[in-house]
Amino acid sequence: MASAELERAREAVADYKAKLAGVDDSDPMVALATVRGLDASVIPTWSGPLDADIEKRDINLGGISAVEVTPPGADTGRVIMYLHGGGFVLGSPETVTTPISRAARRAKARAILPRYRLAPENPFPAQVEDVVTAFLALLETGVKAENVVIAGESAGGGLVLLTLLALRDGGHPLPGGAVPISPMADFEFKGASWNDPNIGAHCFVTRELAMQNVPAFMQGQDEVAASPINHDLTGLPPLLIQVGGDEGIQDDGIAFGEKAKAAGVDVTIEVWDDMTHLWHNHCSFLPDAQQALDHIADFVTAHTQGS
Repeated sequence: MASAELERAREAVADYKAKLAGVDDSDPMVALATVRGLDASVIPTWSGPLDADIEKRDINLGGISAVEVTPPGADTGRVIMYLHGGGFVLGSPETVTTPISRAARRAKARAILPRYRLAPENPFPAQVEDVVTAFLALLETGVKAENVVIAGESAGGGLVLLTLLALRDGGHPLPGGAVPISPMADFEFKGASWNDPNIGAHCFVTRELAMQNVPAFMQGQDEVAASPINHDLTGLPPLLIQVGGDEGIQDDGIAFGEKAKAAGVDVTIEVWDDMTHLWHNHCSFLPDAQQALDHIADFVTAHTQGS
């Protein structure tokens, strides 16, 4: 039987699904603007406002706008670079500042959230280019690569993986670790969990919705070649992969993690029973959300040294 807190999270998701279902999609760009507005207004209410003692400011990293959140007593040489989700077509740092600030507080780190460009206005791989630029610009400020953990959720989780591959293939320094949360690792969405009738009943991201986003960000490019899971995964830094037990995308993260393990990467895979997509965002009231954020913080502490 679901806890009262989990039922509250499910009700919040159901309300969001109803709002999404009510969007008039006769004009795709008007519909996208409406959904972007819903995302910006609804998702942050799940996690609540930033704690009053968290410092938040806008920064610029190599021409990429970003939001920086710093808890009191943070070691500014230890950084969580966090990539928001949204299928590459919506979302912003503001939707996830509260959850990642909680992980940053426990890890005694600051968090930096790049405002990467969105599709369809900016097709793939603009998003990867922006995060790579921001990461390398961060290193130019004196932060050591091994003291950074790159994390992100959903499309942001896929972007974490793509960023690691781009850094490795470009001969750049790699971060100390990475945390892909429910990562979009296979742009064909072949995982069996997408079609399992016992999974995803309380999730607002379906396979159909995910597939609708592919033409928007790929725009005719080869999604098979672009999918993180279809790359050579050798030489990646340690990974903590978190997925929910009640979300169709879970097999993306699990399959990527198993392939990375086979390639010699240090991988921890966590499947959080009964948790749905973006459960971390319910951290203001859902114990599993805060516990998952604590695991991220502990991973950051274990894989970085700080300044």
